Amino acid sequence: MPDFVQMFDMTNWLNDYRALYQDIQWQSQFSVMEHCEGEIAWLQDSTSLSKKLETYCSQLSVDVLSNQLTTQDENCSSSMSSHWLREVLLLGDNSHWVYAQSHVEQQALEQPVIRQLMHDDKPLGLALFSTQQVKRDQLQIGQVTLDSQRLWARRSRLLVKDHSIWVSELFLPNAPIYHLQPGS
Repeated sequence: MPDFVQMFDMTNWLNDYRALYQDIQWQSQFSVMEHCEGEIAWLQDSTSLSKKLETYCSQLSVDVLSNQLTTQDENCSSSMSSHWLREVLLLGDNSHWVYAQSHVEQQALEQPVIRQLMHDDKPLGLALFSTQQVKRDQLQIGQVTLDSQRLWARRSRLLVKDHSIWVSELFLPNAPIYHLQPGS
């Protein structure tokens, strides 16, 4: 049975991550390039973030925080009405690295591969980029401040079999993006 204190702590940090996510200031990738020299390679990477993160830890895991039909589209760059929301935390060696949200059109869930991905407990990027023809576009870069530290985020649209999956990723303070030399 889960420990009450642990559940309370999870609720606290999850609410903190959601609040940070709501405060992200999104911009085109070109308007922030001069402010994120070391991070730009991470932020503009068009391949799987999960695959990249795997190279910086012994174990990459995902905690699925929420997986539900919703009509809310805060910080989602689309005009979807009702859609499926998958909210996850990516952990490298049990350290919080990335808080992410994926939004997919409800009709896209009719595609078996997309339905399985959205309901799986594996990182979305690992499955998508290894088995599908995926195109990333409409990249935006965001930033938010936590205790005087600038945190970076990115959001983009992944096109999979003529369907859109909107993915937003907030890099948390322990993520490798902040602890590596430029060009790493």
